[in-house]
Amino acid sequence: MKPDNLRAGLNRGNIAILGTMDTKGEEVAYLKECIEKSGHCTILIDVGPLGPPSAQPDITNTQVAQMAGYDLEELKKNGGRDQVMEKTGAGAARHLLSLIEEDRLAGVIGLGGNQGTAIASMAMKVLPLGFPKFLVSTVASGFYRFVCKNLSGVYGRNEQLKVGNETGFDGITRLRHELAEFSKRSFNRGLISGTGGNISVRIPDTDKILITPSGVSLGDVEAAANILCSLDESVLDSPLDFKPSKETSFHLSIYKLRPDVMAVVHLHPPYATAYANLGSPLLLGTVSSRVKLKMVPCIESALPGSKELRELVSEGIKKYPDIKALLMKEHGILTVGPDLKTAYYLADLVEDTAKIAIITSNIARGTI
Repeated sequence: MKPDNLRAGLNRGNIAILGTMDTKGEEVAYLKECIEKSGHCTILIDVGPLGPPSAQPDITNTQVAQMAGYDLEELKKNGGRDQVMEKTGAGAARHLLSLIEEDRLAGVIGLGGNQGTAIASMAMKVLPLGFPKFLVSTVASGFYRFVCKNLSGVYGRNEQLKVGNETGFDGITRLRHELAEFSKRSFNRGLISGTGGNISVRIPDTDKILITPSGVSLGDVEAAANILCSLDESVLDSPLDFKPSKETSFHLSIYKLRPDVMAVVHLHPPYATAYANLGSPLLLGTVSSRVKLKMVPCIESALPGSKELRELVSEGIKKYPDIKALLMKEHGILTVGPDLKTAYYLADLVEDTAKIAIITSNIARGTI
């Protein structure tokens, strides 16, 4: 189905088919026929980067590469095979997200062998939680090297790739969407402005985390923007090619020092940041804050992203091993928790507590 006719099929639902049409054109054409016989319209997306298609796609491999910001021929000439696949997956992901945003897509099916499986999975894993997606692969009984590499973050280390596993409810996909949700909440709540702040979450039972990207407002963070990193700071997966937050190092230091911590929230809420500039522990002026926070120490100032800041955070965590929050002089706040929701609500509580402390102080001095 041609792009300019996509809306005509909305009442029946457009189904995107991701396929390497240089090698699987016949299979894609057969699947297209079956889907259209069932009353749906199809959108053929060619994710085969290496050769001409054997069936006519609606979105060509050249357009897929362009969506990722690359010229396909230049990419094939100068990039390695894995890089070509990664960029093709990123371009396909952006096409799918664009179609969803325009309400032009009802579901996605990917099919392929070794290469097609890896590319389709990279594209499909960034789709909204619960969005209909299905992956059929010829490599279900065994992995190859670059399938393993490019599917890290989609399937657990002990899982096999199987039909139906790419449902959107695997752990990392769920956490990508949770991280995007609480990033937006933080921005909309006024706990951060501009492109400041960063939030991360630990992948349970692994040495990996997801963290928000550098240079992107938390108000604009989508699931696909979040970056998978190892505890040694290696980037394992960045579907949209973003760089991880420049504060990643102090997030990782917290996870290493506190195995109980599953989420870290660093924000710049105005009242708490103003209070942090005093260099004193936060005055807990409510019963709720004393019960939930216990104490909120303050660490000294250092440049964002610096080794000095990482060391200050680490020393604060070591000195106060049970704390849930820190004030960061001239910088903001830091909260930790057993999950993203808890860490976010603790950040909100710290800001509210700082606001109450400042208002109480002004009342006592007669300035209000």
